[in-house]
Parts: sequence; C-alpha cells; structure tokens
Amino acid sequence: MIRRIAAATAALGLVAAGAIALAPAASATGTSTTKGTTTVTLTDAALGALGPLSPSAVSPATLGAGATGVEAAFPITKAKDGRISHSGGLRFTKGKITLKLTNYVIDTTTGKLTARVTINNFSLIRIPLFDVALKAPAAGCDASADLTLTRTGSVALRVLFGTPNLTGAPIGSACVDLP
Repeated sequence: MIRRIAAATAALGLVAAGAIALAPAASATGTSTTKGTTTVTLTDAALGALGPLSPSAVSPATLGAGATGVEAAFPITKAKDGRISHSGGLRFTKGKITLKLTNYVIDTTTGKLTARVTINNFSLIRIPLFDVALKAPAAGCDASADLTLTRTGSVALRVLFGTPNLTGAPIGSACVDLP
C-alpha cells in the first residue's frame, strides 16, 4: 500500500508540475464575492465508475439526491478574476486507502478545476482535476459548465484504486450560483 501511495504521489507531482508551469498567472484586480454555491449533477457513467469507491462529502460540501439526479454542492468562498474558490470536497475510500479532493478552484481562464489532494490524512499537492467547458447558463445558474476528468485525475484514481483509464470521462454538469 505504501508503494501505491508513493507511486500516486510521484505521478501526481509530475503531471501537476507540468500543468502549473503552463498555467498563466492570475490577475490581482477585480471585484470579489464571498457567497454562493456550485452544484455538480453527476453523470450516470461517473456514478458507475466512482460508486465502488464509497464516495462521500467533506463538510461543508454535500452529496445526495437532487432534483435532476445525484448532486454534489460546494460553498463558494471567493469569486474574483475568473477564479471561483470553494470549501469542502469529496472523499473516496476503498479498503485502507482514502483519497480526499478538497478546496476546489475553478479557473475560467485556463478551463481547469483544481483540487487539494489528501491521501490517508497526508496533505499532498493541488492537481488539475477536471477540464471545464463553459456553456450557456442553465436556468437558475449564473454560469454553467461541463466537467470531464483530466489525465491527472484519472492517474490518481487508477494508481490508488485500480480504476480503468477515465481520462476525458464526463463527470457532470456544474451550475455556479452567485448572490
């Protein structure tokens, strides 16, 4: 198990380092808000692939049945300069391995959603978890996007839990609701 965690950490570090080197710097100007929610309606395919990993919410996020399917909701802590920061996250457990993906940041300039990675209570790095494809806002949303799993996210799941290669798999649709 320690070898698997070490391999996952090394793989995540290498891929994340490449992604960070390519990402443009964020601007320090603009307006800021501190409330709202991003709700992700998960696809059936995502539920099928992730279901065996015992997904659960990391507070204050929630995970459960919603109006249009299984939804995960994440409180927005800050929205500024095309970056939307969140609290909470999701936890995946299989056997003795627990992966927590928390403190999501959607960057609309790079089209990525990044997450803080914790494996078995060891906080590691921030990785690009999802590709974010903005689309016309759905009813009741200030912004909407489709989320697909990045190569980095797929590697983490594959190395830690033995999932198949899920790179590019549709994960769900996001609805950003700002006050």
